[in-house]
Amino acid sequence: KMDKPDFTGKQALKKALAEGYERRLIGLRMLDRSIPRRGYPIIFGGDEAGHITSGTHSPTLGYGIALAWVQKDLSNQGDDLKVGIRGAEHPARMVQLPFYSR
Repeated sequence: KMDKPDFTGKQALKKALAEGYERRLIGLRMLDRSIPRRGYPIIFGGDEAGHITSGTHSPTLGYGIALAWVQKDLSNQGDDLKVGIRGAEHPARMVQLPFYSR
C-alpha cells in the first residue's frame, strides 16, 4: 500500500505508477507443434518485441504455452506473433490468462 510510511522500493513503485510500465506479461499459445522455451524471442512485424520467460508443452491443452514479456503496446489478446525457435519463426497467439479454467 502506497499510504504506508517509507519502505524499500517505494520510490521506484511511485515512479512506475506515475510513468507507466514499458512492458507487459502475456500468455502465448503456439499455433503449431513447436514448444516455446525460456529466452526465445517474440517477433512482431519482423522486429524483436520481447522474450519468453517460461514455456512448455501442455499435455492437458495439447499445445505449447508460454509466458512472455512484450512491449506494452503489443499486449492485445488475440494478436498473432511469431516465436523464434532455433532460427525459424513459429506462429503464436496472445491468449488470456490463466491458460486453463474448469
